[in-house]
Amino acid sequence: HMEQPWAHHTYWMFNIQLDLETADKRDEIMSQLAALGIETRPVFYPLSDLPPYADEWRHVQFSVAHSVARAGISLPTWAGLTRDDVDYVVEAVTSCVNAVARTSV
Repeated sequence: HMEQPWAHHTYWMFNIQLDLETADKRDEIMSQLAALGIETRPVFYPLSDLPPYADEWRHVQFSVAHSVARAGISLPTWAGLTRDDVDYVVEAVTSCVNAVARTSV
């Protein structure tokens, strides 16, 4: 996808997907990151789970959408992030995920 000369990509969302071993610890990882000053959010809920669509899709399994919602974390993104900020987030995410993975064994 090419940008137009008058426009710039906003890179609005940057998500990570935890592996199966740590997916059930997503909220714990997000809490640890918050304690380090890193705001995160869960990825979006599957559309089929939202009230306006729940009746229509109640008999359909959307396993991939539910897996992404259960194990996904949205990381901070904004125009003012510096390279040092990005490095800090990467190091913190790596450290928190590794710490949780060690306690899950």
